[in-house]
Amino acid sequence: MKHRHRHEPTSGPRWFSCRQLFAGGMVLLALLACSASIALHSQQETRQKTLDAGTKLVETTYVSRAKLEDALQADWPQEAVDWTMEQLADTDWEAEAAEAALDLGSDRTISEEALRQDLRKLEFTAGQAESALDKVRSGIDYDAHARSALELCAGDHNGFITRPEGRSHLRQALFTEEQIRMALESDTVSWQKAARSHADTLLEEPVSRKALESSLTEAEFTEPEIDAALESLQPDFNENCRRYLEQTDPENRLSRTALQKAAQEKRFEQTQIDQELKSRDFTWNAVRFAGYLTDQQRAAMAAEDLGEELKAGGFTEKEQEFVLTWYDAATGRMPDEAGIREKIRQEEEARKKEEEEARKKAQEEEQRRAEEAARRAEEEAAAAQAPATSQSNAATVWIPRTGSKYHSNPNCSNMKNPSSVTLDQAIAWGYGRCKKCW
Repeated sequence: MKHRHRHEPTSGPRWFSCRQLFAGGMVLLALLACSASIALHSQQETRQKTLDAGTKLVETTYVSRAKLEDALQADWPQEAVDWTMEQLADTDWEAEAAEAALDLGSDRTISEEALRQDLRKLEFTAGQAESALDKVRSGIDYDAHARSALELCAGDHNGFITRPEGRSHLRQALFTEEQIRMALESDTVSWQKAARSHADTLLEEPVSRKALESSLTEAEFTEPEIDAALESLQPDFNENCRRYLEQTDPENRLSRTALQKAAQEKRFEQTQIDQELKSRDFTWNAVRFAGYLTDQQRAAMAAEDLGEELKAGGFTEKEQEFVLTWYDAATGRMPDEAGIREKIRQEEEARKKEEEEARKKAQEEEQRRAEEAARRAEEEAAAAQAPATSQSNAATVWIPRTGSKYHSNPNCSNMKNPSSVTLDQAIAWGYGRCKKCW
């Protein structure tokens, strides 16, 4: 039997010939070369795009070298950015700074120092910023800018500001002190109208004339401006004093001394204070003050302690005495005002009633005495006119059964059954002469 010979193995690794290996290497080299070519082309394209972006920024807007680099780094690889910055090395950055200064300086409220700071915020160098400021200085009137900034500030306050407010605003805007002084002295703001507006605002509270004038002076308004403002507004400072006292003592439990001191501290005139306080009954303020104190105490307050508190509160001895008359030291309670007033009213009515009864009795007594005096006067007059002779004194007269007059005619006054007596007897018995028949 013949055996069959095999020329290739039926299993195991695949064997490559040298020619095959060489061919594979050439292919790999070709791929690498192609890849390198593609990468180089891509790098060049990226650089160009980065350069185009940087050039566009320089040509279309003002930008510092640092800001340009920051902007490119946000979108492009660092290698392309570095290459682009090398290509733009000849850019005139001082010209860029000047262009920025010219644009920013068109703001008619900007100061030179604020412009300098804005340039530095754009990351121009100190030298570039100063060069730019030198180039635009002749074309910018910073004094006018200061006035415009002051006018804008006044507009934000409805046209009315104080000089300190204007000065503060201009300082924050970094204007020089000389520019600030000139702006405040200009007619940019109507300080007279500003004084009136400021005074009107202050008068929303109950201020005194002296306090108002002091506040306006502190706001650096001049005396003529203040006088004009007060003349225009015509404030009622008496009414302000009343309002202030009401605000100070809304519960009506402070003493006259305490209220007077408070009003004096607010610089109200003494005549205004006296006028407003004269109508107040501080006795009842003392009652309310005592009620407030005793309500705050857990234990009963001794009458002496309450008296000391009233004294410390500025109440008079008479007011203290009135309170202590009604204070119940045993319970430590002060009767309510309404109860005290009612008791006083009842006592007053009883007193008036007694006085009226006494007055009536006095009038009745006075009337009796007057009648008695009149009767005696009549008797004396009758006696003086009677005949001096005993015969006339013995003359017959007529007296009624009731009545107090004697008559010469028995029919006078329709007397019934009158009695005849001598004149002396009638007078002795207390009868007076009848004017009708004599």
